[in-house]
Amino acid sequence: MKAARLPASLVLTTALQVAAATAVLGFFLFVAIYAALADHGRRSLTAAVDTDLAGLIDIHAAEGTPGLARRINDRLDLAPSATERPWYRLTDADGRVLAGNLAVVPPGDPAASPLASLNVGDTRVRVRLTALKGGLALAVGRSEDLQDRALGQVRLVFAVALVVMVLAAFLIGLYGSRRLRGRVAHLNDVFSGLTGAVLPQGATQGDEVDELEARIRLSAARIEALMAAQRDISDHIAHETRTPLMLLDRDIRAALAGTDDATVTAPLEAASGRIRDLLRLLDALLDIASAEAQRGDLSALGWIDLSAVARSIGDLYAASAEVAGLEFQLDIDDGVMCRADAMQMSRLIVNLLDNAFKYGRGGRFVRLSLQEGPVITVSDDGPGIAADDLEHVLTRYGRAGDTAQKGHGLGLALVRAIAARHGLALNVTSAEGSGAIFRVAPQDMPKGGQ
Repeated sequence: MKAARLPASLVLTTALQVAAATAVLGFFLFVAIYAALADHGRRSLTAAVDTDLAGLIDIHAAEGTPGLARRINDRLDLAPSATERPWYRLTDADGRVLAGNLAVVPPGDPAASPLASLNVGDTRVRVRLTALKGGLALAVGRSEDLQDRALGQVRLVFAVALVVMVLAAFLIGLYGSRRLRGRVAHLNDVFSGLTGAVLPQGATQGDEVDELEARIRLSAARIEALMAAQRDISDHIAHETRTPLMLLDRDIRAALAGTDDATVTAPLEAASGRIRDLLRLLDALLDIASAEAQRGDLSALGWIDLSAVARSIGDLYAASAEVAGLEFQLDIDDGVMCRADAMQMSRLIVNLLDNAFKYGRGGRFVRLSLQEGPVITVSDDGPGIAADDLEHVLTRYGRAGDTAQKGHGLGLALVRAIAARHGLALNVTSAEGSGAIFRVAPQDMPKGGQ
């Protein structure tokens, strides 16, 4: 089943975004370079004007006013046409023009040697006006036409380059996003086939990534619903099976009470033992179901002295530790109070200790510690747990690779459910040959912190 395609496309959106980003970046880069070139051109033109002006001032000092006028006219006769055209204006104290081709009077006081730009017909002229001895005023300028033509060519080159860059960026973005869309479309097809469902109308508005997000959410909801249904079935079977098994065990015990024949009592005792084992399994499943059903509901919980609960359990396990040949260590802080169900927290600590004594054999110690938080830690230095089994041992029926030990694999699952019911989390760290550390702490507490 192919996933339905949405009108909006990741390809066009991404390509346009890449092209727009390139256009903006290229534009600002052009503005910066253009401003630098224009400033350099103005500085070069001003330097040429000032150099020419300095030379004419020297000529006036050496040859006087007639020599200066003659030199100005000579320069105009020899003025090149391919470079900046020179402009001159030499006036006497009465304002009469003695030499030059500049008809426009430059603004400003000659004594201050001002620099200005003038419009002479269709030509823009950069000119400096200065005062000479004898009341003379000399203006020297250069045409800005050549610079304007050069800047115009720069603008054209940059415009073409910008268009090419934007087009190339658009095509690159189009190519890259098409490949991405293909992979996203494949994932959409996978999730569509996984759920077998069509997205409801209006479930998503956007491109293929939005569709993928909607399908992942739908798949997660389906998986969660299936897991809940599986738990409900398991819990219902456990509840409905427990009573008939208890009645059957009662009947077996009644039969045992009426005979002393070993050939009869032996199989009946074995059957009763298996029934009691199955009842313990069902009780564990019902306890897990009860804890999960109450998860997040703290309204029925009261404050308990968890330190006292932990110490009483520790006293009971001291004798078991001696029988097992293990050193049992207690590190319990005083006055650790928490809102909790005392019976469930007892089951949590008991299951952790049972697990440590059962699987920590071969080590030297088992330690129970309790700190404010609350943080409950049970550790041992036994064979440890393989890395591949760390998460597996916390699930229902999950057991480490060594299956020789008796048990249904529900003890740690019950611990996890009780912890979650109280807003706590169960974490395990271990490595083969270095023991295991089971830690129950608030869910928002860092794993390594207290």
